Amino acid sequence: MCQASQDSLNLSLLLQCGATQLPQLPSHLSDPRIKAAIAINPFSSAIFGQAGLSQIRVPTMIVASSADTIAPTLPEQIQPFTWLTTPNKYLALITGATHFSALASSPNEAIPVLPFVVGTNPIPMHQYLKALNAAFFKTYLMNQQQYRSYLSANYVKTINQLPIQLALVKTLSTSDLSKNLEDRLSLNLSACILLLLVFAPFPLWDWASNSVKPYTRRLM
Repeated sequence: MCQASQDSLNLSLLLQCGATQLPQLPSHLSDPRIKAAIAINPFSSAIFGQAGLSQIRVPTMIVASSADTIAPTLPEQIQPFTWLTTPNKYLALITGATHFSALASSPNEAIPVLPFVVGTNPIPMHQYLKALNAAFFKTYLMNQQQYRSYLSANYVKTINQLPIQLALVKTLSTSDLSKNLEDRLSLNLSACILLLLVFAPFPLWDWASNSVKPYTRRLM
C-alpha cells in the first residue's frame, strides 16, 4: 500500500500513490525489447518499490539532481539505487541541478522554460548527460567495451565543471543511508526549499543547490 501520509513532504508521492490506484494496472512492466535503461530523476520509491526494482535485469543508470524538490534525491533515487540487483548499475549525482535541468529549450516551444525551473546553469548537466548516454549505450547496447572506461569516477572527474558537478558510483551500502532515512532530513529540506523558492527571489536557487551537498559529498 502506498503510504503518502508518512512522506507528505515528498511531492512525487502524490503522483506515485495516485498511479497505484489506477484500475487494470498490468501485472508486470517488463519489456524484452529494453536492453539497457537510463532514468533521469525518476519517481521510484512507491510506484516500483524494492520488490519491483530488484527484478530489473538489464544494465541501469539512475541520474539524480541534488536540488530536486519534486522527487527528493535520497528517497527517490539514492535509496532505490541500493535496491537494484543487476550487476551493471550506476548512480550519477549532479550537484546543483534541479528536477528540470535536463530540459532543453526549443525554438518551437509554446511556453519557454523559465530559468528558475531549470536552475542557474543547466548547460553542464546537458553535457554530462550526453557523455554518460554515449558511454553507457555504446557499452551495453553496441557492446563496444572500450567505452566502459568512461563509466568511472576517474573519468567523471576530468569532465567536471563548476558550479554544476557530477559524481558517479557503482556500489552503495544501505547502512550508509539508514540514519538519513530514519530522520527523513532530506524530505524536510526539500519542502522548505520548495516553499522558499515559490515565495522568495531567484538567488535562493544557489542556497538550494548547496543545502543538499552533504548527501553527494559522502558518495564522491
